[in-house]
Amino acid sequence: MLRLRNEQKRNFNTRLEVLEKTVALLVQ
Repeated sequence: MLRLRNEQKRNFNTRLEVLEKTVALLVQ
């Protein structure tokens, strides 16, 4: 159960990083 939560958190962080990179590219 805890491992699943960690997996979801990691996936969320990865998605957040991709979103930040996309926004950075658009803002340029």
